[in-house]
Order: sequence, then C-alpha cells, then structure tokens
Amino acid sequence: SITGGAQFSVSANGTLLYLPGEMTGAGTPIHWMDRDGKSTPLRSTPANWINLVFSPDGSRLATQINDGTSDIWLLDVARDLLTRLTTETDLHGIHPAWTPDGRRVAFAVGRDTPASNLYWQRADGAGEAERLTTSANAQRPFSWHPSGKFLAFDESTPGSVDIMILPMEGDEASGWKPGTPRVFLNSPARESDRTSC
Repeated sequence: SITGGAQFSVSANGTLLYLPGEMTGAGTPIHWMDRDGKSTPLRSTPANWINLVFSPDGSRLATQINDGTSDIWLLDVARDLLTRLTTETDLHGIHPAWTPDGRRVAFAVGRDTPASNLYWQRADGAGEAERLTTSANAQRPFSWHPSGKFLAFDESTPGSVDIMILPMEGDEASGWKPGTPRVFLNSPARESDRTSC
C-alpha cells in the first residue's frame, strides 16, 4: 500500500483478519532524517508524495504527486520551489528516475497503449517529453548506469515482472537515441524492487 495502511492476513481456512485505520499517505509533509534519527520538515506543504528521488547533486527532488492524476514534480530544495515536469494534458507520469548528469528525468506513462511505457523529459522543462520504449507491457524505470548509457527498468508480463535494460546511444552533443530493450533477469519470480503504486 502507498499509504502504509494495508494490514491484513488470510488464514488457511479463508478467514480474513485486518486492522482498520485511517490512510496516512495523502496530504503529508516531507521530512529529512539525519544520521542521528532526528526528523525535520523539508517541505511542510502537504501533498500525496510518492516515489521521492534526489537528483545526483542533491539539490532537487523528483517526486510523483497523486492529486486526481499522477504527475512528476521537481522540488528545488534550497528555494523551496515546486515545478510540475509533466505538463502535457495527456501525459501523466509515475516513478521518476534521474539521469546521472541530472539533466533529465525518466518516468513511466500510459499514453497510446493501455500499459505504461518509458519517457524522459529535460529537468529544466525545455522541450517535450520523448518516448523511449513502446510495449504492450507495463514498464517502470529503476535507475541509470553511471555512464548514462543504460536504464534499468521493470516490465510486467503475464504472471511475472522482469528486469530489463534499455541501452541509450549517442550523447548530449549528437543527440540520444534509445536502443532495443533486452532482458537482464527473467524467471517465474517477480523481479522488482517496488510495489505496484
């Protein structure tokens, strides 16, 4: 559960046991926690923050905010300035993943297919989001190789979730072109580090 409120179990004879309680994920502030365990507010304005990811230099925070729709937002930590990254009306994003140079954010979005595919957008907001993959299967980005030439992501297939690698060809000067995704790990197990939020 994205709210931490789902506490339940089912016995062997089919009895459902659950603990009722209020949702806690919607409308909460973001807090820092230092090495001593002391927590202080990073941003006191409440929102339904999900999938918080710091930029490589630590100056910005990419996050998914669910407020009727899911969008990717960027928080400039020093200035406490929140900017929506996914600004197209039909482009709503989930699961942000910064490139190693901090210039772009990859994310998943469902647009032309029922499944979510991978896109990326410049972090400065210039230009439009660019599609990286096309698949009938739902995909979510994980993280980038330090070279910025490989994006690890998961892809849901019937009965499984597999870890995939998307190679990126080119560079900033010549332009980037996504290559053909390849399987990194697939088995009957669910290879994913995330829940389905």
